[in-house]
Amino acid sequence: YYDNHQAILGELLEFRDEVLETFAEPTLIYFDDMESGENGWTTETYSGSDLWHQTNQNYNSPENSWWPGNEEQGNYDAGWISEAVISPIIDLSGIDTTITLQFFESYNTESGWDFCMVDVSNDGGVSWTSLRGVPGEAPSGNSGGWITTYLDLTAFQGQSIQIRFYFDT
Repeated sequence: YYDNHQAILGELLEFRDEVLETFAEPTLIYFDDMESGENGWTTETYSGSDLWHQTNQNYNSPENSWWPGNEEQGNYDAGWISEAVISPIIDLSGIDTTITLQFFESYNTESGWDFCMVDVSNDGGVSWTSLRGVPGEAPSGNSGGWITTYLDLTAFQGQSIQIRFYFDT
């Protein structure tokens, strides 16, 4: 019994060490609360109108957010739209641990027709890798207000990346 107790205690201590390591204080690599203007963000239109812009109509940060819509109409009803807002380059060199993208989003789209995708590029935007969905599979419908979303960027350790928030309707 004593030997078994030592073995169990050892396993518990190992588990405790793993939990502490997993929940270590996070290091902030990049932050933008959308309150400093465009701040290096760019837009790209693949089809239709370029509607992405900063707005103060609906936001999670103090006063601004990016939105692919028409302020005067209060919606994005402009026909077929396929466009994105793209981050500045984010340097992940020297990062050798779990990397998580955290952002706040709110969407109210035509379910099954309009999609909110997130992609990453490690080649200056020449090509994109889906982090969350493609048309037909990405979030669609109503988020029910502002929600926090987390996506894993660990596969891009040591690289310079850009994030693309891609809206397709």
